[in-house]
Amino acid sequence: MQTIDITTTTFRQSQKKYLDMVRKGIKVLIHSGTDIFQIVPVESKTWEPSEDTLKAMDQAREDYENGNYVSCSSKEELDALLEKL
Repeated sequence: MQTIDITTTTFRQSQKKYLDMVRKGIKVLIHSGTDIFQIVPVESKTWEPSEDTLKAMDQAREDYENGNYVSCSSKEELDALLEKL
């Protein structure tokens, strides 16, 4: 299986290109600092979130309601935030 290694910046600039590669069976790894992520397609059209995903969503809602989030009002602010991640 062919593997492509890219940075988060590269992925953001050409998301469709890399998602198309995944659809064709190419393994895409995204590097962010010391972390590495792999994009994988969900096999079923009836995807159900895992318990961990549901818990993370509940926590995100609670954080939002309590004002624990970062807001960006421009593309430049968003780009700067994403570069920090």
